[in-house]
Amino acid sequence: MASIRLTVRAREDLRGTVYFVSRYSEMYGAALAARIVSSVDRLETFPMLGRMVPEYSDENLREIIVGNYRVV
Repeated sequence: MASIRLTVRAREDLRGTVYFVSRYSEMYGAALAARIVSSVDRLETFPMLGRMVPEYSDENLREIIVGNYRVV
């Protein structure tokens, strides 16, 4: 099984995004956080989920789209 490691910057970005969305709707902010975390967790089971990141030529680096957000 693959292992997912969130960098400090990734955690800060997630927190900032959820905070921004929560200012307008706490419910949507919480739902967005849950969807992003769930999608990232799914990568542990299915590491080839998503597509290769176009800017890099690393087959192990993947991106998934969650709503309007790109998760690399």
